[in-house]
Amino acid sequence: MTLQRFGSMPRCTLVFLVVLALTVTAFYPFAGGSGFSGRAEAAELSTSKGVACSDTSRHITRFVRIERRAQLEVLDWGGSGDLLVFLTGLGNSAHIFDNFAYQFTDRFRVIGITRRGYGQSSQTPQGYDLATRVADIIKVLDYFNFDKAIFVGHSIAGVELSRLGSAYPDRVSKLVYLDAYDYGELHNQIPPAAGPESMATARDGYSPQHGDAFSARYMGYRGVTADTCNIARIGPSGAVGSAKTPAWITSTIIQNSGVADFDLITAPTLGIFAHPQAIPPYVSQLSTEQQEAFDLSMQSLEVWQEDVYQRMSAGIPDFQIHLLSNAAHYIFLTNEAEVVRHMRAFLLGE
Repeated sequence: MTLQRFGSMPRCTLVFLVVLALTVTAFYPFAGGSGFSGRAEAAELSTSKGVACSDTSRHITRFVRIERRAQLEVLDWGGSGDLLVFLTGLGNSAHIFDNFAYQFTDRFRVIGITRRGYGQSSQTPQGYDLATRVADIIKVLDYFNFDKAIFVGHSIAGVELSRLGSAYPDRVSKLVYLDAYDYGELHNQIPPAAGPESMATARDGYSPQHGDAFSARYMGYRGVTADTCNIARIGPSGAVGSAKTPAWITSTIIQNSGVADFDLITAPTLGIFAHPQAIPPYVSQLSTEQQEAFDLSMQSLEVWQEDVYQRMSAGIPDFQIHLLSNAAHYIFLTNEAEVVRHMRAFLLGE
């Protein structure tokens, strides 16, 4: 194992609660019902829904059938070489990688998969258990006629990466965990902490761009507009409404994401983690009591994270890890250059 820590800022006992990023309402807490109210402030919006949701990433959108009446949205950014597959965190669509994907198209064929239940992928009455979710990914490989692929996953996709590595070793070339973990008892013991919901106003839901600005202002990083448009309902004026995905799907996926069998993974593996995570800007505006609760949550979160690192290091024979100090959970958005440098060094020997 190779262990490196980057960043000159002093270590802080507070780290950002990953759980806050697991649902769309964590990013856009105004997205819970009617969206934009249609009051006089509508004059601020001269755009239509179509303009608000323009997708400027030059990908091809494909729909891969996984069941008789179900399909997955797969974004194909092109490129040539080995297949590199991006897997999203919970609550995102593959569009979250719309910009980041182009860091690798010079040497790889790059695609991204939107998990069933999200974005333009089908919402099915079942199929959210881990085995089925991973089988869905293998069906995408078969569709593209690739025997093996490099899999890059963010956040809860770490559970799927680990199952791919342990159950389908012949289909995996390499694995890359981007602040991606497994979920077990230590994770379940993390106490709740206040989010930025109370700081949102109706104006923050006027458009996806307003929502992304809210995320940047209070969470410390800006979302990808095309992703926002795919995970939330967007009204005729361009206003952000409720999440497209029902809460029961998100809950079912979390409940079916447990502890990984790291000792069964034989593929070369890279982990890039935000540790300790940056304190999001909104925390400074919480009450003293809320900040104390946040501190307790972050301390428990750090215990969980370090347990995952240790088990990965002990279980995976060919494992490299880089810890990015005071980075946000969406490290590929906020620390893009560092993440790309470590990934290309691992994938290409650069």
